[in-house]
Amino acid sequence: SASRKAGNPVAVVLDPEVEYSVAVMGKIAERCVEPFVVVVQPGKKSSRYSLRISVLTPGGGASVTMAESMVIAAVQVLVEQQPDGFPEVLEGKSLEVTVCSPIGDPLPWDKPISIRVLDDGSIWVKMPTPKVISAVNPQDVSDALNIPMLALQTDLPVQVVGCVGRHILVPLRSRMSMVLDPSF
Repeated sequence: SASRKAGNPVAVVLDPEVEYSVAVMGKIAERCVEPFVVVVQPGKKSSRYSLRISVLTPGGGASVTMAESMVIAAVQVLVEQQPDGFPEVLEGKSLEVTVCSPIGDPLPWDKPISIRVLDDGSIWVKMPTPKVISAVNPQDVSDALNIPMLALQTDLPVQVVGCVGRHILVPLRSRMSMVLDPSF
């Protein structure tokens, strides 16, 4: 966004005619001044509302956790501009979107995501249901974060959860426990 404190600037490239190679998308991302680049192309499925959105950064690929805001920016451009050659994206409609990062992060990835544009113009991205992947030793987390074990909420597990990306959930007794030691 060009407005101060209104989000991250995203370059949105719309071209329904050309299927860009990974090398060309990488060069586009390298030359953009924006920190995020999205290349939007009509999807290959028969659905009216099918899109393929490739997300990149000037340094290469984008992590899955970065994709949400970049996808919302691309859909907003489609709603505002209604460009020829793309599915008509209207308020009150749902979209079937394949989001990918064709350049590794560390490996290329490809995920289906559902998007709904509400009547008021707000855009909702439906992400996959989180799944618990593994438990983590609380002492290891305490040592890594340089916080005392007593700061952890011990009746809840420390765990790695996967949704779009992997995240570690650390239950704390108080958010004040995260005031990290500056000398650490």
